[in-house]
Amino acid sequence: MLADELKKLKDEKGLTSRQIADQSGVPESTVVKMINGSTGDPSLSAVAAVVKVLGGSIDTIVGIVPPMPSYRDQLIRQCQDDIAHERRQTKRILIFACAIVAFLAIFLAADVLLPSAGWIRY
Repeated sequence: MLADELKKLKDEKGLTSRQIADQSGVPESTVVKMINGSTGDPSLSAVAAVVKVLGGSIDTIVGIVPPMPSYRDQLIRQCQDDIAHERRQTKRILIFACAIVAFLAIFLAADVLLPSAGWIRY
């Protein structure tokens, strides 16, 4: 799990293991082992230094806190909610308009069938 998360962050940042090692102060061999998952139990200080360079969160990587959805994901979700709301509103308006048309059609039919009453007189 740790190795997968570190690899994902490394790929997102586009850094080499050497660059991570230089910026974090952790030996390159340790960084490579952490990313490959071949180190059994890396020290917390080494993990923290590497995660800091990669712009991640230790809490998220070790599974204490679930990752926050990105702004893009939040925006997509908001747009989907807005579209669903607009569709519901459109459906309500369409039903209302159909009800008015049906009422007018019934009224007009009754008006035509009863020539002595209503608006249209012969």
